[in-house]
Amino acid sequence: MTIMSRPHLLVIPYPAQGHDMPLMELSYNLVHLGFKISFINTEYNHKCVTAAMSNNNDYEDLIHLVSIPDGMEPGEDRNELGKLCDKIVNVMPGHLEDLINKINGSNNRDDRITCVIADENMCWTAGLWRLLRCCPYDELPFGLPSGGASGRDTSHSQVD
Repeated sequence: MTIMSRPHLLVIPYPAQGHDMPLMELSYNLVHLGFKISFINTEYNHKCVTAAMSNNNDYEDLIHLVSIPDGMEPGEDRNELGKLCDKIVNVMPGHLEDLINKINGSNNRDDRITCVIADENMCWTAGLWRLLRCCPYDELPFGLPSGGASGRDTSHSQVD
């Protein structure tokens, strides 16, 4: 009898206030359904997310937090959306493709990425289905449980 491995999802939020937590909550729900999650964030937002989660390590082994560069220098204003968007579109795709190739090129077939869930503002991720050789699906249905199937209280996990 063959045991199937857990599906491995990349979850990619848009790197701006209010985008991380909804996808993190979705990730918690998916973990409880048996998925393996790699939560991809910019290096800048990664620091904010890990700081917010440092007090609650319940899911540390279930959701792997990964960062990639956004192309902005450490002192640049990430509230300047035009510049941030330009950098994201021109810099992040190459870094994300490298990450996917690294994960999928490992000797562990159970680590292979099977799906990508991305914020709708990260439209450049739509081309990843070619790299992953999977079928695209461009929206999730409404009606996903609010608050998380885990019953986890996230009111203290605010990430700016």
